[in-house]
Amino acid sequence: MTRALTYIGIGWVCLLIVAAFQGAVPLGWGAYLAAPDVLLVVTLFFGLQARDEMGTTCALGAAMGYLGDLFHGSPKGLHMLAYALAALVSRLAASRLLVRGWPATMLVTLMAALSFGAFVTLLRASFEPSVGWEPVRMVPMAAFATALLAPWMFRVLERIERRFVRDARAIGSL
Repeated sequence: MTRALTYIGIGWVCLLIVAAFQGAVPLGWGAYLAAPDVLLVVTLFFGLQARDEMGTTCALGAAMGYLGDLFHGSPKGLHMLAYALAALVSRLAASRLLVRGWPATMLVTLMAALSFGAFVTLLRASFEPSVGWEPVRMVPMAAFATALLAPWMFRVLERIERRFVRDARAIGSL
C-alpha cells in the first residue's frame, strides 16, 4: 500500500512539473505544447512490475485517472476509467512482456500512449459530443513526447522501486 501511495505522489509531482513547463514555454498564436502523459508512464511502470495484486494495480490506475480528471478538466471518471484499464492491461501484459532497455521502453510506451490517447478521445467524444474529434490531432504528438520521456522516467522509477524491494536477488531483475 505504501508503494502505491508513493507512486501516486510521484505521479502528482510529475504532473505539476509538466503543467509548470507548459505554462512557462511561450509558443504563441494559440498553440500549445503536446505534453507527455507522465501519469500513463507511472501507471505503465507500476503495472509492468507485477509486484502487486490486480486490485492494488487497478486502484493505482483509478487514482492516477482521478488526478488526470482534475488536471484536464474532463468529465469526472473519464480518465479514471481509462487509467484503470491501462493499469490492468499493463499488469496482464507483464507476464508476456519483458521491457528492458530504452528501445523497448520507448516502443511499449509509444504503443500504449497511442492506444490510450485514441481510447480517451473516443470516450471524451461520447461523453461530450460538443468537443468533437479535434483532440485526435494531438494524440500522435503527445504519444511521441511520452515515448521520448519514458526511458528517463523508467530509470528514476526503477531507483525508487529498489527502495521497496527487500529481496537482494530481485533488485537485479529491475
